[in-house]
Amino acid sequence: MTLSGQNLRSVLDLARRLGCTVSYNAQGEVVVSHPAWPRRMRVSGHRRDAPRSLTSLLDRLLRTAPQDR
Repeated sequence: MTLSGQNLRSVLDLARRLGCTVSYNAQGEVVVSHPAWPRRMRVSGHRRDAPRSLTSLLDRLLRTAPQDR
């Protein structure tokens, strides 16, 4: 499954289903973290499309996740 070209809302919903923590800060940024990632990822909440860096990390999580999802 390729996530490129997805809107930010659907990618954040998928991130929550994969066990990521999604929070919002006062500057309008979305902060996404996961225990398997060494750092948190900050994404602009004002954009409608999801950045490539976030979608590639979620793609990697999908490939390593159990197939029962």
